[in-house]
Amino acid sequence: MSNTTATRKPRRFLPVGVLLFLLFLLALVLHTVFDRVTPYTSEATLQAPVVGVAPNVSGTIIAVSVKDNQTVHAGDRLFRIDPLRFEAALKQAEANLSDAVQRVGASTAALSAAAAKVSDANAGLTNERAQTGRILQLAARDDASRAQADVARAKVVTAEAAVQAAEANLEEARRRLGPTNEDNPQIKLALAQYQRARIDLDDTDVKAPIDGRVTNTVLAPGQYASAGHTVATIVDTEAGWVVANLPENTLGNIKVGDPVLITFNVAPGRILDGRVASMASGVSQSVAAALEGPLPYVTQRRQWLREVQRIPVRIELLHQADIPTFRVGSRANVVVVTDKAGFVASLGRAWLKVVSIADYVF
Repeated sequence: MSNTTATRKPRRFLPVGVLLFLLFLLALVLHTVFDRVTPYTSEATLQAPVVGVAPNVSGTIIAVSVKDNQTVHAGDRLFRIDPLRFEAALKQAEANLSDAVQRVGASTAALSAAAAKVSDANAGLTNERAQTGRILQLAARDDASRAQADVARAKVVTAEAAVQAAEANLEEARRRLGPTNEDNPQIKLALAQYQRARIDLDDTDVKAPIDGRVTNTVLAPGQYASAGHTVATIVDTEAGWVVANLPENTLGNIKVGDPVLITFNVAPGRILDGRVASMASGVSQSVAAALEGPLPYVTQRRQWLREVQRIPVRIELLHQADIPTFRVGSRANVVVVTDKAGFVASLGRAWLKVVSIADYVF
């Protein structure tokens, strides 16, 4: 019995070091495959147009119609500047125009009314063009219907026709001055002053230029607003996108239009759909150069070891309404699903699901 035990060969096991090395190689291969066909990054943030609202005229604010973090629509009043001196300037301009017109035998009422209609028609056209541009952008992302886009285009055409009609009426009123006086410099000067005074009076009523949310803004009656200086800020909540910084060695298989899986830290456990809209053509090598030039700057995470350059990739959300809480700068995690992903795509989704659930804690 002892001889049999002595002659039995001992079992051989792989050394622990070899086993760990094989596991390391397997992990490295999987990491490389995932990076090439389903690139992932946690360095992604929500971005959106941030519009500063500055009045065209200076004056004391007498009424405020909004508060911080309030949702507004284009055309909603934000605040009103004291109009008294602008009303006085308009009356003076009307008087100057009346005096100039009477000197050449023209009708003050007809000319001033025609000029007012031109100003109103131009204001209406500007507003319709802004609204139409926004609706067309939404329609391009399938966030607005074609019918809405067609209605918006029709409104622009109508507004353009209104401007043409108003200008024709103004031209007719000018022609009534007679062939020898229609280019009278006194009339031109008085008419220009009248139109400017009317525009300044209209500008005392400051309105929202876009749909969005008022943020980081403190307005109060009695506050002095200076022309050209921002006194309110609006975040365009209908035009958000995600900027993801991806290592450039993972961009080889990414194409514009590739689907993207997105999870926001503010909504743990929820995965949203997006698509690759574009990739930056370059990045700045310093913060100072980025501030002075047009290229973005990507912060380096480590200084002691050279790392792969990361390139900003712009990602559009398929449905803006899916964004849980719209805050510019909100952190997100993304996985780009390339056309070479195959079965790895499901693994990428599973990994992102795990990451999103971890957001409950971290």
